[in-house]
Amino acid sequence: MYASNLKIGIFLSLLLVVFLAACDNVETKKGTSPEKTVAAKAKDADSSRSDSAAAPESTESKQDSSKDPVAAIVNGVEISRLDFENTLKVAKEQFASIAAEKGIVPDSVNIEKEVIERLISIELMLQDAKKRGITVDKVALDGQMAGFRNDFKTEKEFTDYMKENKITVDIVKAQITKQMTLQQLQEALLQEMKEKIKVTEKDSKAFYDANLDKFNHPDQVKASHILIKVDPKADKAAVKQALSTIEDIRKKAIAGEDFAELAKKNSQGESNIKGGDLGFFSKGKLQKPFEDAAFTLQPNEISKVVKTELGYHIIKVTERRAAGVIPFAEVKDKINQYLSQRDLDQAQQQYTEDMRKNAKVEIKI
Repeated sequence: MYASNLKIGIFLSLLLVVFLAACDNVETKKGTSPEKTVAAKAKDADSSRSDSAAAPESTESKQDSSKDPVAAIVNGVEISRLDFENTLKVAKEQFASIAAEKGIVPDSVNIEKEVIERLISIELMLQDAKKRGITVDKVALDGQMAGFRNDFKTEKEFTDYMKENKITVDIVKAQITKQMTLQQLQEALLQEMKEKIKVTEKDSKAFYDANLDKFNHPDQVKASHILIKVDPKADKAAVKQALSTIEDIRKKAIAGEDFAELAKKNSQGESNIKGGDLGFFSKGKLQKPFEDAAFTLQPNEISKVVKTELGYHIIKVTERRAAGVIPFAEVKDKINQYLSQRDLDQAQQQYTEDMRKNAKVEIKI
């Protein structure tokens, strides 16, 4: 079970590894820890270095003696063909699964190219980390190793797993060290790049003016609400109690008590910390009964009790906005974030291109 689950982790951690994944965390299947993902990758990528004699007799993993045993050489460091072929096998399995779901035919040539390029990029990044003097803290590494071992209920389960996957503690430690090194490199690179990226309000305004069509909006209302949740399986007594509660709160709001304070004290919705404020929204964004009620209200008007799948609500509209263009002041922060991320993505791409351009790489497959 472990081996089949972990192969997804191997593939994702390779193709979307650290910096090349633009800061997104790689997600393994439920029930599979990151440490076991590392272990599975160790099995496929490092078996040639420690357990090649015991490797299964598979045409996909067994190295053809007529072929060059090296897949690529990166600044004098070899990437073995066996590493490449084991990684490629996992990649093809995952692409085949994705292709089957989408009804497309996977391109084997492009998969092979993508795998070797990613292996090269990983090696270049490890070399860059070494130049920068990045090292892995022993205590942190020991903690990761302990986490890996603690995933197993018994020592026998751990031993059986290691034997089944033909890996050793040293291989797992090497792979965890590699991933921790890449993570530290990522953090250093991102910090450097963010310090260089400066998006001004002038830049944001220029983008806004050039893309006004992207900021059109339909009729909108700005509303706050108070929610008393009702479980769909609740009995009549619970439903009656929830309805009584929301009606009492509505009476207080109608009588003039501060709606935001009532929401903070009583609402069971996630917006309660903001006084029930949902911001502006247009039709089609929320549940229909809620929207229908909200769009009939005028500013500062409080609705009757509204029933949705979540429970009972009362709604207060604070502002209405006719269809038009969202003012720059309301979107400038989001534009700034977008432009900053765009520049960061470009800087990341430039980093990988520069690494490759300045490296001596020989692909032998």
